[in-house]
Order: sequence, then structure tokens, then C-alpha cells
Amino acid sequence: GNVASRVAATVYNGKEYAYIGNSSNLFRYIWDGKNITEDTSWQPKRVTQPGQTNLLANMIADDWVFDFTNCCPPTKTPLSVVSVSQANASKMNRIDPIPLEPGQQSYIPSNSAVDPENNMMYVMDGGARKIVGLKYDPMTGNMSIAWKGNQSTLAFLSLIGPADQRVLVGTDMHPNTNISQMVNNPPPSYTERVMWREATTG
Repeated sequence: GNVASRVAATVYNGKEYAYIGNSSNLFRYIWDGKNITEDTSWQPKRVTQPGQTNLLANMIADDWVFDFTNCCPPTKTPLSVVSVSQANASKMNRIDPIPLEPGQQSYIPSNSAVDPENNMMYVMDGGARKIVGLKYDPMTGNMSIAWKGNQSTLAFLSLIGPADQRVLVGTDMHPNTNISQMVNNPPPSYTERVMWREATTG
């Protein structure tokens, strides 16, 4: 119950899976061509920590399911990014890449982007006004910060260009935009600009 995220689907080891998150955890469902049922053999430990809010849509790359917290509502607790093994749900990695400054809240209701060809994923926090590029190990799922940037967005991120010239495209809200304006949508009461970043270095 209390499902919060969009669904991410994939084929893994010949089986069709759908991954979904709710207010605290990730779940996997199996599609057999006729019916969809919960895969109770795949049960990761709780994703959210005290103070964190709902999970966003999952992102799937290689053997790993990635997700991050603080979709809604805004919270004074920094977000976490996790990777969970599709083969073994007990294998989970966590990183908290965007600390909050005094008075800030974490809030990001939109989905991010993952780049399996370059072992990169990208996470933003509109409330913290930050964006990070994370490098992940496809074997272990461990994540590390490749770069950080100043950017405040609630929009989906997009990746364009070939693998060796990847560009990250997103928006950037006016610097005076506050949390109340971010949450009160639609319609937006703030202005934005489009930002292009070299995806490897930010």
C-alpha cells in the first residue's frame, strides 16, 4: 500500500520485472505474460531513514536498481541514494551526496537519469539547490561523487549525445525561489532557465 513512485520495468535473467517504491521501501513484481505478482523472494531492507520522505521512480542499470529519497513532502533530512542488487536484495549500497545548509529543506519530486554506458547517475535536490554526478561500480553497486554543481530544479533530467560526448540537460530555477513556491504547483510561480552540462565533469 501507499505506493508513491512511478514504475520501472526491465528484463533480468530472462524474467520480466517491475520495480516500484513507496514511502519507505522498494518492491519487485514479476510479469509472466498473463499475471503480475509480487516477488516476495526479493525484499531489500528499509530504504528511508528517520526524517526522510517518499522514494522516487527507480532507475535500472546493469545488475542494480537505483533510487533516492525525499520526493515529498519537503524535509530537513538530507536525501539518500541507494543501489540494490537485482540478484540479491540483501546487497544494498547507500550514499548521502547532498548535505543541507542551515535553514534548507530537501525536496525533489522528479526523476533523475542514469547512464549505464559510462557508469554514471545524476541526482538533484531542488530544495538544497544542488546537483551531483555519481560514479557507480557495476560490479559492487558502490557509488562515489564525481562532481557537484549549483542548480535548483524540480524537472526531469535528460541525457543526450553519444557515450563519449554525453550532455546532461536540466532546468535551473530563479535563485530567489523558495520551498513554498516549489511545492505550490501547478502553475509555477517562478522562472527557470535551461542548463547543459558536460555529463562527466559537470
